[in-house]
Amino acid sequence: MKRIAEISILTFLSLSLAGCIVQSIQPFYKEKALIELPGIRGEWILMRDAGKDASKKDIEPWVFSGDKVETFDEKGRRSILKVRYFKVENTVFVDVMAGEPDQSVLNKWWYLHVMPVHSVARVMLKDGVLTIIPLNYSWLKDAIEAGRVSLPHIRLKAADMTVFNVDSDTWMAFLKKYKDDKDAFTDKLEHVFKRHQPDRGDHMKGSKKIPDDFSIQYRWREGSVPPPDHYEYTIHLGPGGEGELVFYPDYPMYNPPNWSEQFQIDKATLERLYRLMEERGIFSRSWTESDEATGGALESVRIRADGMEFTVPGGIEEAEDVKEVYRFIRSTVPEKIWDTIMSRREKFVREYHQ
Repeated sequence: MKRIAEISILTFLSLSLAGCIVQSIQPFYKEKALIELPGIRGEWILMRDAGKDASKKDIEPWVFSGDKVETFDEKGRRSILKVRYFKVENTVFVDVMAGEPDQSVLNKWWYLHVMPVHSVARVMLKDGVLTIIPLNYSWLKDAIEAGRVSLPHIRLKAADMTVFNVDSDTWMAFLKKYKDDKDAFTDKLEHVFKRHQPDRGDHMKGSKKIPDDFSIQYRWREGSVPPPDHYEYTIHLGPGGEGELVFYPDYPMYNPPNWSEQFQIDKATLERLYRLMEERGIFSRSWTESDEATGGALESVRIRADGMEFTVPGGIEEAEDVKEVYRFIRSTVPEKIWDTIMSRREKFVREYHQ
């Protein structure tokens, strides 16, 4: 059963006026809480803007990458926002600030962050749909006036806006307490994106070219067993048709020999692998670390495509969902090479016991 990946994110999606969103001078994160969030990378089409239909506005897809977001408004104006992802318990956030402006095409999203301020929202990421609900400014204003919430803030009457001066620890505690509050994060303010996908029919016909920098580093390692039963290896594929298998017959910390074998992989095989990764959500999903300490073998993969990096870590609850991808990667190594490597390992084990 697939889990809903719930993410809380500092929003750069807001109401039309800066005075209507919650803004903070201080960052929302502590350095030790910073993480990577590969599942959100890629292009996203805005379908609902603050609860209103935006699907017919023909807004260019927003582009999420590791440390920035490229935004567009309905007039095609582009701006860059800087982002830092972090975690509070099992909830993920992103700290957003205005990036370097292009003076000729500034849009409202950049202007909302022209001051070094941050805003917050709750997000649900599921099946190619990204729903972002900003923290309800009206609710927070009423809660402060009623004495239910106490947060240091400054009211800028000339700009008709309130700026909060709250330290990162306090913000993280606040988000922990109110992240599930239906009034604090009301769906009346939701922003909904759907993942931008190429035409599926054309893609399956092979008309879509895989990125020139498409490359893979797949790692397999045996569980915690006494030497010399442990071994591990890495398969490198691309860019282009180059492949390599690097094999360690024992724990690397013991400085064993490592054996490297090169091979070729054809373009059609790489294209099939790329399509399979898309279908299994390698470029779009967030992965959940498993709570079970199995001690067994672990697999992981790191991919580079279109200038971005995507990682599926070892020990995740969704491991079964990517088994087919892992099998495909292993199958790219010619059988003759596997036979050679395993013969060397058998010899290594025999000599270890002598």
